[in-house]
Amino acid sequence: MQIVTQRNLQRPDCDDSNGEYTYLAAENAQLKRELENITRQLPHLRQLIEYAADALILHDDQGVIVDCNQRCAEMFASPREDLYEQNLTHFLGNLTHIMLERVGQLPAGVREKFIGSLLRDDHTSIPVEIHITAFQTNGRRLHVSSLRDISDRMKSENALRETQTKLSHTNVELCRANERLEHLASMKDQFLANMSHELRTPLNAVLGLSEALMEDIYGPLTPKQRESLQTIQQSGQHLLDLINDILDLSKIQADRMSLDIVDVDLDSLSQQVMRLVRSQASARRLRLHFSSDGAMGMIKGDAKRLKQIVLNLLSNAVKFTPEGGEVGVDIHYRDGDDMVRLAVWDTGIGIPADQQNLIFEPFVQLDGDLARQHAGTGLGLSLAARLSEMHGGRMEIDSTPGRGSRFTVILPGPRAPHASQATAEIDRPALAAHDRPSTERTPGTGGKVLIVEDNAANVTHVRDYLQNRGYHVVTAGNGLDGIEAATQLLPDVVLMDIQMPGIDGFEAIVRLRRDRRTEKLYIVALTALAMAEDRARCLEAGADAYLSKPFSLKELEILITKIPATRGT
Repeated sequence: MQIVTQRNLQRPDCDDSNGEYTYLAAENAQLKRELENITRQLPHLRQLIEYAADALILHDDQGVIVDCNQRCAEMFASPREDLYEQNLTHFLGNLTHIMLERVGQLPAGVREKFIGSLLRDDHTSIPVEIHITAFQTNGRRLHVSSLRDISDRMKSENALRETQTKLSHTNVELCRANERLEHLASMKDQFLANMSHELRTPLNAVLGLSEALMEDIYGPLTPKQRESLQTIQQSGQHLLDLINDILDLSKIQADRMSLDIVDVDLDSLSQQVMRLVRSQASARRLRLHFSSDGAMGMIKGDAKRLKQIVLNLLSNAVKFTPEGGEVGVDIHYRDGDDMVRLAVWDTGIGIPADQQNLIFEPFVQLDGDLARQHAGTGLGLSLAARLSEMHGGRMEIDSTPGRGSRFTVILPGPRAPHASQATAEIDRPALAAHDRPSTERTPGTGGKVLIVEDNAANVTHVRDYLQNRGYHVVTAGNGLDGIEAATQLLPDVVLMDIQMPGIDGFEAIVRLRRDRRTEKLYIVALTALAMAEDRARCLEAGADAYLSKPFSLKELEILITKIPATRGT
């Protein structure tokens, strides 16, 4: 509220006494009106001061309180009349002198802000925000201070600081947890790589030696010996399939598997898989059926992984269907939603409804006790379901105990699912990406082969097989010896193991490529490291081809016969 006075009277000349009287009378009347106006406004002004949210204090330059409002008495927890003539130092301590000294250095009307603690008469204290201003009146310097209780604000700020501190600590813990998770993931990858190597290396010797024996490398076999070797090979292949399933599931769970998307003839692929299980089905006298409406032809997908899905489902169907039953594959392209439905059905034992939500979990077996009738690890359905999801699809089940089951894989039609740019794992001989002219030699016409391998069992069957085929074979037990032998022999082909003592195969390949005498040698990386990135590392190091252990000796020979003309010379 503002009090406004205005005087428009003009003082008369000094000689005019009547005019002087008239002037004084008029001025007096105007002053009276102004006083009445001020008197009317004073209660309003006092109410504004009294009901202000902040404590308002009028004090001198020594801090002695001259006047204050009711809010001040409430904040100071003291009767109002007891506050008059008291010094602010009683309530604010040394802060009073700091404020007065600071304001005393500033011109009148300039406001300063301070934060302090108010000690109340009830011996409690509260945080306050103080604004102080100096002014001159009748030659005297006075101060107006407003005090605001900031207890709630301080609590909020403290709570905010505590929250920020906790958040900071949480972020630190999260960073540490992420580092631990990354370390564990790295350890897991290393563990998988090592386990793959440790399992595949002896398995390579088992399968390789049995294949060499089956090829009569060590002399003719009796029918009983051949039958026994076939059992060894089948058991070894089953173990290899198990290792591959475990590695595949681990890669999917770690988001390390990628898809190699191509055009896939789903009808043709499914019939190929059915031919793979035909012998098993015949042994159980099962009838196989195939049907397709043939409306679409090609779909987009990873042919290897789609084949794995169908094979896992068909193998389960054959395994869990009693003799004389039926197993089939139905493919439907025309369901009105641009999705392909591939169903594998059987007339087998079926699955109870309360267990159907468990069968897609890894390592789950519905007859998992020691007396179970069906062999298996419980990985097939889990892998098939996850591979379906990687293709942008899903898997559904319809099963009735005693009547059979129907597993339906629902996949996108012509639209390609999302595919990673990473290279998919290759289980068969992989040549470098660039094309080179080849000069196929007839198997058995010979050639110089250097085997660089530290495992004697793996060396034996490969060396014996190739020598039987007419090749001149030299062996080296580590990377350094392999480099020396390659420099002296200049072989047509170098079969390079990767994990070896001294220097590993990667380093040996790099050194051979740096030497002008050996830079054009044809190098095949043979390794039990079977992850997708292992193949890429071999090719990046300079290998021309890659074989994952265990490998077929026939595949190795086929690969050797296709030595590019620019190599081995």
